[in-house]
Amino acid sequence: MSYHTITLEKRQRIAFITMAKPDLGNAIDLQMAAELREACEEIEGDDAITVAVLQAQGAFFNSGSSLVSSYISGLSSSEEMLQVLEQHRVAATLGKMTKPIITAINGDAIGQGLELALACDIRVVELEARLGFPQIPETFLPWDGGTQRLWRVVGLSWATDLLLTGRLVDSREALSIGLANLTVRLEDLPATVEDLASTIAGSGPIAARYAKETVLRGSDMTIAEGLRLEADLNFLLFSTSDRSEGIRSFLERRQPEYRGE
Repeated sequence: MSYHTITLEKRQRIAFITMAKPDLGNAIDLQMAAELREACEEIEGDDAITVAVLQAQGAFFNSGSSLVSSYISGLSSSEEMLQVLEQHRVAATLGKMTKPIITAINGDAIGQGLELALACDIRVVELEARLGFPQIPETFLPWDGGTQRLWRVVGLSWATDLLLTGRLVDSREALSIGLANLTVRLEDLPATVEDLASTIAGSGPIAARYAKETVLRGSDMTIAEGLRLEADLNFLLFSTSDRSEGIRSFLERRQPEYRGE
């Protein structure tokens, strides 16, 4: 697919999705939403890719959606409103990716921009960035999974605080409440994220996918169900050629050559 609002670059088992509308704060419109979903599906279907990075051009990571509450409320029916919202949604596609995905937050992540970041596995935030959901004071709810993913990341108390007040948190507070995994200077952000992605890409791709699956699926299970899932995936992992390659490379004191099999 030819992309116009994003770019997709693949190198050394890493796919880099870059939102490329810096003059509009990378606000998500119908075209960008469709292209982001398509890029995720392309990465999922590419066996040569083991990890993805979501990043952005310009001063904003993402200023939210091009939708505004006045536009939504002006639609003629609830069915039409739901259809328009569904066409703009992206986070569910990101959240369903089996491959690990890191997001490099190079500036403010507001509204739907934060919803995209929450759907990723690891969030690296530059020091001057702010994150938040300003919709509630504007009588508008987050609608791309934010109300559900936020509390799973930061806990019920902090999620309630951020949603009800609509306040933006800086990178230091984001790190303290678990909304950010790492904070770095803007000039260090690309190298930090690429190093992190390279570390994950150097691991066994099947093991990385299974690790992600145990965490995400296990979060909605009882501890007993989660332990069973962990055991089942370990059993499957033991039968892979990558597992054998990992053992051989360790004994032979060389870098493993994983094939995702």
